[in-house]
Amino acid sequence: MATSSDPDEKRVLDYMRDANRPYSVNDVFSNLHKAVGKTAIQRALDSLVSAGLINEKTYGKQKVYVVKQPTASSSNSDGSAPTNALPDEAEKRDLETRAQTAERELVVEQAEVKKLQRELATLRQRPTCEQLRARLAELQAELAPKTERLAAIDSGEGRKVTPELMSDARKIRANLVSEWRKRKRACVDLIDCVLEGYPASKKAFFEEVGLETDEEHNAVVPKV
Repeated sequence: MATSSDPDEKRVLDYMRDANRPYSVNDVFSNLHKAVGKTAIQRALDSLVSAGLINEKTYGKQKVYVVKQPTASSSNSDGSAPTNALPDEAEKRDLETRAQTAERELVVEQAEVKKLQRELATLRQRPTCEQLRARLAELQAELAPKTERLAAIDSGEGRKVTPELMSDARKIRANLVSEWRKRKRACVDLIDCVLEGYPASKKAFFEEVGLETDEEHNAVVPKV
C-alpha cells in the first residue's frame, strides 16, 4: 500500500483511510481537532491527489476528498469484500446535502462581507478624531470673543438697548421704508413715460442707462 513520508500527509492519509468517507478541507481540519493547520491540510490533500492516493471531487463551489478505493478485482485474502468500500448512495446524498448547505452558508457570508464593506466605506467618509478635535478648537476660538461680548452686555457695560431706543429705531426704519416706496414708485412712473417713446425693449433701456432693479439683487421692500 502506498504511503507518504511527509508527517502532515501521513496523518491526513491515515485519517482519510480510517474514516473512509468523503470530507472537505474544513471537515478534515475540524475532525483532526486543528492538530494540522488548514493550509497544511490543503497542501497535503493536493499532494495525495497528485500521488493517486486520494480522489478529488467538486460539488458546486466546494471540493471534497475521499481515499482512493481498491479496484473491483481487489479483495481480502479470505475472499471478503475490501474494507475501503465505495461510498453508498446514502453517503453520496449526504455529501451533496452538505455541499448545498455550504454553498448557502457561503452566500450568507458573502452578503455579510459586502454589508461590512459598505459600513467601512461609510465610516471612512466620516471625519477622524483628529479632524474633529481640530474643528472643535476652531469653533471654541470663534466662540471666545462672542462669549466675552455677551458677558459685557449682561454685565451692563456699554450702551443698553432701552424701550425708548427701540421705539426710535422702529420710527427711523418706518421712515426709510416709506421713502424707499415713494422713490421706487416715482422711478417706475418715469421709466414708463420714457418707454412710451423708446424704440427698444425695457431690458435694452435698462442696459443702456445702467439701471439695476431690486429684483436683480433679491431686494424686497419690507412691511412696516
